[in-house]
Amino acid sequence: MIASVSASRFAYFVVRERLFRRKGQLLPPFLAHTGVAALMLLMLCCASLYEAFISPYVLERITPMIVPADSSSLLVVSDHL
Repeated sequence: MIASVSASRFAYFVVRERLFRRKGQLLPPFLAHTGVAALMLLMLCCASLYEAFISPYVLERITPMIVPADSSSLLVVSDHL
């Protein structure tokens, strides 16, 4: 969402300032948009690393507290047909 707003603002600047008025510097808005996109990419990488490595460890630690350890409460399905 944030990257989309940044891209829209950059496109609006390019159309308004560079195409219609033929003035304005392109570098500052371009750097701002690039910075926002890089920050969003970094946040996405952090979230995926958390999901891949930390989340399984947290689930491994929490699951024994939620699911009872004895097998009597589990449903046993037999292989008899």
